[in-house]
Amino acid sequence: MSARSLGSAEPSRHQRTLLLTLLFLAALLALSPGIGEVTGITTGDESQLTLRTALTMMEHDVWIVPHLDEVPRLKKPPMIYWLTRASFEVFGVSLLSARIVGVVFGALLVLVVALIGFEFTENLRYSLCAGLIALSTIGITIESRYAMLDVPTAAFSSCAFYWFLKWCRSRRVWLLAGVAMCLAAGLLTKFFVVFVIFGSGVLALCIADAEIRSVIWRGKVALAGSLLLFLGLTAPWFVYVYVLYRDHAVQTVIGETIFRLLGPLSPVPLIALPVIAFPWSFVCMHLLMRPKSFPSDLFRMGSRRLLVLWVGLSVLPFFFMESYSRYLIGSLVPVALLCAATMNPMDERRVQIHTRLAMIVTSVIVLSFAAFSWWFRTSIGGLVAVLAAYAVFALVWWQSTHLVSMASSAALLWMTLAGILYPTFGFNAIPARILEAVKGRPVILYRDKQPRLLHVQIGRTLTQRHALSLSDVSSEGGHSPVIFTSEEFVADLEQNLRELGVEFRRVDSYKTPNARDKWMRFTRTRATWDDWMLALRSRNLEPVSLTIVLYALEPRTKAFIQVS
Repeated sequence: MSARSLGSAEPSRHQRTLLLTLLFLAALLALSPGIGEVTGITTGDESQLTLRTALTMMEHDVWIVPHLDEVPRLKKPPMIYWLTRASFEVFGVSLLSARIVGVVFGALLVLVVALIGFEFTENLRYSLCAGLIALSTIGITIESRYAMLDVPTAAFSSCAFYWFLKWCRSRRVWLLAGVAMCLAAGLLTKFFVVFVIFGSGVLALCIADAEIRSVIWRGKVALAGSLLLFLGLTAPWFVYVYVLYRDHAVQTVIGETIFRLLGPLSPVPLIALPVIAFPWSFVCMHLLMRPKSFPSDLFRMGSRRLLVLWVGLSVLPFFFMESYSRYLIGSLVPVALLCAATMNPMDERRVQIHTRLAMIVTSVIVLSFAAFSWWFRTSIGGLVAVLAAYAVFALVWWQSTHLVSMASSAALLWMTLAGILYPTFGFNAIPARILEAVKGRPVILYRDKQPRLLHVQIGRTLTQRHALSLSDVSSEGGHSPVIFTSEEFVADLEQNLRELGVEFRRVDSYKTPNARDKWMRFTRTRATWDDWMLALRSRNLEPVSLTIVLYALEPRTKAFIQVS
């Protein structure tokens, strides 16, 4: 991976546009498989917050201030809920229509990485490598596949930084309008997190390049105008919320501040960044420790220390707040740009050590998934697809000679693993008979979130309760409710119903590997070592699966209608 590998001949503007368009389409293709599957990668916040909020907005015809469980949903801004509801309205309620929003923003983030790379270097090959590296990280592969806030926020923030770079070069004032609009959209997606990537990038530019500082000072009037536009785009929503829901808004701000900012230093960034940047983590660490190992003449804006500074500054705020690995998705922008920068030819052997180490670690991960699939007989087709992609990946990364091939093979591997094989494991699967049994009936989830994603499959919100009241079990539209609970809460539910004087009967039950709040945790809460041994011996996941029980109510009062 020497400087010669980037090449010097540059395509025309038309060819450049075509190649960048192909990169965007390739990203859409790589991130889309499996997003419509109930058994695909998910997280608790996606099903319980994003999707439920968007469905609630539709049912109550609410747009400006999203509501959830009959209270304003103010812990997060409304943009992702607006976009998800809009997708539901246009394409119908489904997982595909909800998650395509994240996929589009993931592809946009990949494209913006390439555009920023071109602004830094005017080298299209370098730019495409950077975009492909971003696409091939495990972080973008996973986080783009469900309806969450982090990838859209990173995309908005990176777009703002891109427009800022363009303005630094051309001094065209209208470009700052793009900065303001992107930052406004990001603020309405995840509050001030949008400033992390944009702000750390601008700060790194100012530290690394004196000319940028001069440009910013001379353009202070235009920047002030951009700030006014930003405030004009964002302030109305916050003022509207404060006027209508003052007490709730103040309590939410205080609660979030205490939870996020007033805790001890967090070690999460030290662990999270290598995880989400995988398999480029080892190459990235090599470059961070040896920034002189890539050519200083590659950049026409800033210097080679710019990217090192940007990576460091982008993760710094997360040491001082409660955070999760997905919060650092924006840091993959400078990481991808850093990894795309080539090394000195004399250093190729050292780099090869890091890429081969990444290949070995990836082999352990992928072959573990493959062994799981083979042993529990989930899907021959998915297993073959993953093993074929892995063979290509292993060969390319062991040779470690071509960045484009390395990034492409990694993206292909993660696509087959996350989009084709993982959904065949059956996590959170809901039998068709269960969907038929609840059709047209009010549904209550008692002390559990399962069946997860049922609300999207039936196209309406569900009631979640930790304790039932008479109003909960009243009939709606001629139908009495049906109730789901997991096996560990069966006794509590039956006792609760007896106290209310409501007759009930157990209609059905089923077992499912339960992907809980983390998509890799799929066993029931109290699964034992003996349960696992039985599952392995029988080559069946039922012994470690969660049992979901469905109850129908048969009230004694005539106000209820028996569920047949």
